Amino acid sequence: RRAVDRLSRDAETSPGWQAAFVKELINQSLFREACRDFRPDAVLAFDLSGISLSISTQAAELGLPVIYYVAGDWLATWERDIWYRAWPRVDAGFTVLRFLSRRFGLRPVWEPFAAGRVVFASRHLEAMARQVGKTWRRGEVLPWGIDTARFSPRPRPADERPSRVLYVGRL
Repeated sequence: RRAVDRLSRDAETSPGWQAAFVKELINQSLFREACRDFRPDAVLAFDLSGISLSISTQAAELGLPVIYYVAGDWLATWERDIWYRAWPRVDAGFTVLRFLSRRFGLRPVWEPFAAGRVVFASRHLEAMARQVGKTWRRGEVLPWGIDTARFSPRPRPADERPSRVLYVGRL
């Protein structure tokens, strides 16, 4: 009886797994395609809460360094991610989701910040993330903006291939 009550409470507060599956199928497929076509050297993730946090898992599996830029509360609240919430906490009722995820090669979200570097737009955002118990290996605070007098483009030899960064996030 307790398990049934827990499942119904979770169903009331979580999105349907079908909506989560369709969103992830589209976003993860497009991310794989973008990586294949663009061949980035790194991925800059900015507010993945509006897209798919699983993209960070995909990037890590592809061997791409991930840098998370935090300019809002999404690091502190990443568990709200629709795909993360759809993934099973208990075995009952999630057989179809697991099967479809394996069939289409969809990645779950587990510890998204374990391997990446986190850059915060302010000390307040860093403190907020720590306050709710978030951890990361490497992090720093870099406020918005670039001092163009101090950081101007350097001349590049004609035969040098420029680095490519794939930006993933809201514009």
